[in-house]
Amino acid sequence: MQSGYYNGTVARGGLRRRGCVSAWVSKTMLLSSVCLGFSSGFWCQAFAGERFPGYEPDRKALDTQQKVDRLFDRGVYERAIVIYRDELAPLGDKYAQYMVGYMYLTGKGVDEDPVAALAWYRLSAERGHDSFVAVYRQLSATLSAEQRERAGEAYAGLADSLGDAAIVKRLVEKDIGRLRRGSAAGVSLSLEAGGSNRSDRSNRLDDARSRQIRLRLESRMDFLNELAATRRPDDELLRKEIADLDAEVAATIERIESSE
Repeated sequence: MQSGYYNGTVARGGLRRRGCVSAWVSKTMLLSSVCLGFSSGFWCQAFAGERFPGYEPDRKALDTQQKVDRLFDRGVYERAIVIYRDELAPLGDKYAQYMVGYMYLTGKGVDEDPVAALAWYRLSAERGHDSFVAVYRQLSATLSAEQRERAGEAYAGLADSLGDAAIVKRLVEKDIGRLRRGSAAGVSLSLEAGGSNRSDRSNRLDDARSRQIRLRLESRMDFLNELAATRRPDDELLRKEIADLDAEVAATIERIESSE
């Protein structure tokens, strides 16, 4: 796992997220317990197989994780689902995405909707974590073919904006913009100063930031290319988008390096 990236782990820096949640599937009364870091002392670690170069962690995100879990524990479901869905799920927080599905399944804060629940469960399972995959498969097995088809369509819509590929593509585009703005600012300052008055310290800071962004871009593009290689053969649009992004990254870095 790449250190320093916000990858949706359910505990970080000594914090733990509680809640051994039991999902009752309608009519079949199938009890599916997914224990994700609860008060018996289980400390959640990075998810198996998770190498997600997403958002960098900050205090706000970690505080939000704790806040929303407290709201859920107190039964403030309508507020909790908004935070899980609109604040944490877009960061790639797989626990939050799972919780949205669980709340749809059980009708907590929203109308019961097993089709929406399955779509969110599938989104939470996309990194292959055993617990999320298991609960997705359990719910899927109880639904009809027509419901699974509708859930698949709903999942495609979610993945377009909240899936790992969508999140990392947006971050790559932001990093490209940062590199370009940093390069342009450096050239502008150098020209204004006649190429002589920028301090060595400023130059070193700019170089360090640029290297950091380039390393991050490399990691994110490796992730996207690996993801594209594992997708279905007919998922040509994603492959083209990633290939175009890869070419844009390479051209941007080459242009910046040639000007250094």
